[in-house]
Amino acid sequence: DDRSIYYYVCITKECKMKKGDTVELFANYGDYYEQVRERKCYGRANKSEHLGGDEDDGAKLQRNFHEREEVEKDISSLEVFAMFHLVEFLTENVFKPVNESIRSVAHGKLDLRQQRHLIARRRLHWVGEKLTGRVQEVIAHPSVDSSSECICSIRESLRQWRFVSMPTLFNKLNPDLAKILLGEL
Repeated sequence: DDRSIYYYVCITKECKMKKGDTVELFANYGDYYEQVRERKCYGRANKSEHLGGDEDDGAKLQRNFHEREEVEKDISSLEVFAMFHLVEFLTENVFKPVNESIRSVAHGKLDLRQQRHLIARRRLHWVGEKLTGRVQEVIAHPSVDSSSECICSIRESLRQWRFVSMPTLFNKLNPDLAKILLGEL
């Protein structure tokens, strides 16, 4: 499994430690984790390019635009079956739990977890819009049956993802979250 992390420590006789000595362990989780390091402001780009972490609005915005472009590029290359499996996975593992969490708030304020779910819900709406556009491109091809079970399932799930309840929830948000959520739009 390439997701396992192994630590190897080599201490030479010249550098042997005495009981109670401490040393900082630097771990390399590979390039996959580099984006997380940059968001937390200790990645390579933070040091060499003076790029800020997520506290720096400009750097955060720059990263978000780059990530959105990558997602759009990935979606634009999806074929029907890959799209079907992606939508099915996101519906079961993201949309349903997040939506249930948000709907559980009837008249009270949203807790921190629900506030994060609201942002995730908004982002899922955006992904759904991109996938809807891709579905339209795919079914425009004469060889694709737009009434197939696969296409119909994708379209139905994407209809459910539409985020139309924003106005009813907006007045329950703290001002900071409302600003963040508007920034997502």
